[in-house]
Parts: sequence; structure tokens; C-alpha cells
Amino acid sequence: MQAFAFVQSADPMWLVACSLPRGLTGGFAILIMACYSYITDKSGEKSRTSRIAVLDAAMVVALPVGLLLSDVLYSKLGYWPVFAVSACIYLLALQYLACIGGCMTSLRDTINTCCKRRPCYGRARLWILILTLCCLVITYGTVDFLYLYMELRFGWDYSSFVYYTIASMMVDLTGTGLIMFFASYRLGAPDCVLGLVCSVILAASRTALGLATTVSMLFLSSGLSFCGIVPLVVIRSQLSKSVSPEEVGKVFSLVSSVESILPMISLPGFTELFKLTLDYMPGAIFFAAAASFALGACLYGVMLILERLSASSSEALDDTSQEPRENVAT
Repeated sequence: MQAFAFVQSADPMWLVACSLPRGLTGGFAILIMACYSYITDKSGEKSRTSRIAVLDAAMVVALPVGLLLSDVLYSKLGYWPVFAVSACIYLLALQYLACIGGCMTSLRDTINTCCKRRPCYGRARLWILILTLCCLVITYGTVDFLYLYMELRFGWDYSSFVYYTIASMMVDLTGTGLIMFFASYRLGAPDCVLGLVCSVILAASRTALGLATTVSMLFLSSGLSFCGIVPLVVIRSQLSKSVSPEEVGKVFSLVSSVESILPMISLPGFTELFKLTLDYMPGAIFFAAAASFALGACLYGVMLILERLSASSSEALDDTSQEPRENVAT
């Protein structure tokens, strides 16, 4: 990309060729998987949810900062400073990763870890969490159509869209921080309860966005998305708590692979839906996202049921293990 910033007349096929290494190695999803695995290895069970929330918040902050900085650099200096800054940041990240090191696991070990039987509905809970994550990640495919939707409905230009995106991200960051601090850390609310409630709120937010005909309805949708990061935070926290510390990296490697594949399915689907409904219902893709959030909320409900059944079975096992001791004592 840096080379194309200087040689803009080059054949576009070279751009595709430059994108192949990033795509074949997993891209951004693999980087995120490594970050979550590293945080899990270095933090205890009590602080894990809050630290994962900090990581998600850092990504949320980085997006509007990058949008604003790229807008300023491009308008003042052109293409090359944008990609030069990006290349320098990647080099810094590579230096940090080189200092950390790591280990390798095979694909067979990863699949066996996720498919083996576990007590107290552990395997079912693990796969329900992965399915819930899929439902939430699919909704991010609508982000690529948000600017087109704003331009069509409200006649916005790119600068207005950037400032709106920054404001929405700040709302997400503030709301997530308050929820995680008070509800999760202070009050100790269960992760699945937070995920269920926030998924329902986000379904309402996407519905309002799809129905928006005025700017006030648009900002109502942004206000309802104040908990936009919470469902993903609690899912990743639950995934890290559902397996032993030695298995967390393998589980997250499978999750990152799924996250890499999902855009290949969701983006073409959202593209076709947007094209088919462009003339009479351009917000249909946001209704589809709302349905995906609603399905995620239902899966959170199933998780709550399994957790209660698991707690009941654990209590029953404890009672049966204590009975022989009482008989021996008598």
C-alpha cells in the first residue's frame, strides 16, 4: 500500500498481489486472537473481563482517531502520509511482538480441544458462545454500507460522516466503560445477563437506524448503541473462562479463523440485500443486523439456562460425594 501511494499509475493487480500475504495469514483477526490469548495468559479470572474490555475500548478509540487523522493527512498532503503513518505503526507492533515470542499448536489439537466432552455442559456452552460470536460479528458487515446509507438518506458528505462516526464511537466507549465498571466489576452482574440485555438494546438500535428518516432518529439509534462493545467483551471473557488456561489459545485460534471467514459470507449477502432493497427500503440491511442481534440474545438466554443446569448438577455431585464421608463418620 505504501508503494502504491507513490506510484498511483501502477496496475491494480499489483494491489491485489500485495493483499495476498495479509489475507492468507489471517489478517487483523489473527492479530486480535493473539491479543486476547496473551491477555488471558497474563491475567486472573477476576480481572480478565475488565482487561478484555480495555482492549476492545482501545480498538474503538483507534478507529475514530484513524479516520480523523487520515482525513486531515489526505486533505493536506495526499495519499502517501496516510500509508507512511500506517507502515510505521505496523513496524512498532512487529518489534513488540518479536520481544514477546510464542508457541505453535496444530490444527488437530485445536479441533480436539473444542470438540472434546466437558463436564456440566461445557462443550455445549463453548459452541453456543462461538455461535453467539458469529451472530454478533456478522452485524459488522453493515458498517461498510453506512456511508452509502447516510449519503442516500440525508445527503451527507464524507467529512460529516467521519464526525458522526467519531461521536458514535465515543458514545460506545463511554457506555461500555460505565457498564463494565459498575455492572460487571462493582455489582458483579453475570456476563450472560449483560450480553443478553445489551444484545436486545442493540437490536432496537439497528431497527431505529433502519427506520431513520430524520437526523433525530439517527442520533437516537446512536444513543441506543451505547453498549455496542459489551456483548463481544462478555463472549470473549466467557470463552476464556470456559476452558483451562492451557486451552485458551487453541479456542481463540478457532474463533479467529471463524471471524476471518465470516466476512466472506456476510459482505456478499449484505451487498445483494442492499442492492435489492435500495429503491424502496435501503435500511433493510440494518433490519437483518437487528435480527442477528436478537438471535444472539436468544443464545445468551440458552447460555443462562445451561449455567443454571450446570450449577444444579454440580450441587448434586457435591451432595453425592459428601454422603459416603458421612456414612464413614457414623
